[in-house]
Formats: sequence, structure tokens, C-alpha cells
Amino acid sequence: FPVTIAFPYEKELLTPVAENLKIRGNVAIDFGCGPGRMIRRMYKTGLFERVDGVDVSDYALEYAKSQFSSSNFYSSNGYDVGGAPFKTYDLVYSTIAMQHIACRSIRDNIYKGFHHILNDEGVISLQFAFNPT
Repeated sequence: FPVTIAFPYEKELLTPVAENLKIRGNVAIDFGCGPGRMIRRMYKTGLFERVDGVDVSDYALEYAKSQFSSSNFYSSNGYDVGGAPFKTYDLVYSTIAMQHIACRSIRDNIYKGFHHILNDEGVISLQFAFNPT
């Protein structure tokens, strides 16, 4: 069996974006947060005062809410960013979620949602899995 190594999201995707853009002590949102795996990792970096989440699974969101009482969570219907507030976030962050959305028009709608919830200086960091085979 192949050995699975945990991808260093903090080192490769999160910290460089935050440091290059001088994001520190601000507000981020994790799109496709599930039960909060990346939210935990984002808080541990010390780069954000609050990390919110969006997901399609109400079950996963309930678990995440129980783990992160200072975070806000929004339920997505699968083609939006839920009720995430307009012009709020310094960073929209998403790992291994967007590649599961095969329909381009749905992805485009979600990207528009990202634009609406970012503040004027906000940035988006998306990670897509890729396997050449």
C-alpha cells in the first residue's frame, strides 16, 4: 500500500499567502470546512483572530460548531457560500473541496460568492487535487 503523508497545508498554502499579504489577526473563512479539520490548523498558525466555515453537510457543521465556539458557520446549498456575510473576510480558503464540483456554472456561482464575502483587500487561496493518471 502507498504511504499517505499529510500535506503541509500551513507551510505550502496558508502561511505564504497570509505572510505575503500581511494578513495577521484578521478573519478567514474555510469553504468546504466539514467538521473543521483546516479550521483547527488555521487557528494553530496564530495568523487569524477568527476562522469561520461553510459546508453542505449540516452534520459536519454541527460538529464544527461544538469544537469552535468563536467561529461562525454557514450551510451551503451546494452552489453558494451560504449566509456568509458580505465584505467580511480577509481570506477565503479552500482545500480539497472545489475539485468535487464538476459543473462549471456552479463553480462560477461559488466564485462570485467568494468575491462578495471578501473585503476590498481580501484574497482567495484555493487548492485543487491533481493526479496525472
